[in-house]
Amino acid sequence: MPVPGDITEEALPAGGVAKDHDYAYHPSPGKLDAAAWRIQELEFQVVSLELEIQQLTVKQQQPLIFKFCVTDEDFRYYTRFSSKEVFTVFWESVYPSASRLLYWSKAQQTAQETPSPQRKLPLIDELFMFLCRVAAGFQEKTLSIIFEVSLSTVSRIILTWTSYLYQVLGSLPLWMTREQVQATMPDKFKLYCPQVRVIIDCTEIRCETASSLLLQSETFSNYKNHTTFKGLIGIAPCGVITFV
Repeated sequence: MPVPGDITEEALPAGGVAKDHDYAYHPSPGKLDAAAWRIQELEFQVVSLELEIQQLTVKQQQPLIFKFCVTDEDFRYYTRFSSKEVFTVFWESVYPSASRLLYWSKAQQTAQETPSPQRKLPLIDELFMFLCRVAAGFQEKTLSIIFEVSLSTVSRIILTWTSYLYQVLGSLPLWMTREQVQATMPDKFKLYCPQVRVIIDCTEIRCETASSLLLQSETFSNYKNHTTFKGLIGIAPCGVITFV
């Protein structure tokens, strides 16, 4: 009786040599080439997918302003800056100090000038949000949807940038020199009032009615029969506003 594991004559092939297991055999050169080609193809797909993921990540991190403002016309509509170049000059001039902004809610809690916490938006998008509010007139609810932040965040950013830009722009000397006034003065002014330096006028701009009765009483205008912001403006003879 044959012992298990023994090779009988019947199990031998025609040549009389027993075949070993498959793993002892090397595949044919054709199969090796096909496998190498498949590996190379998969590696190329991996590299392509990694590049696509990287591009999508960069696209998501791109500030929103550059998605909305592509042309100079876009910048004029959303920000009221005449061109991208003018906006860029303004942005580069305010960025060093704006990067240390203290948000409104934080400013109410402490008087210390500490670095701002982690921002929910890129700093340039905060300025873009502010400009969309005051220049393009977007409502805060609309801004919260566009920028994907809460209403309280929108309100905090608007208040912070309003206060900041008031301090920065309010310190700039906007008065024209007498030489500039004379050089840009229209002929009618030169003929009838050559010594005029500035034309002043009180003005009112309609604003939303506040829910607070105290604020309503402080902003209500009998002249306009509505709540308004009041201001004194100065205009040079050439029409440039030199004082607010």
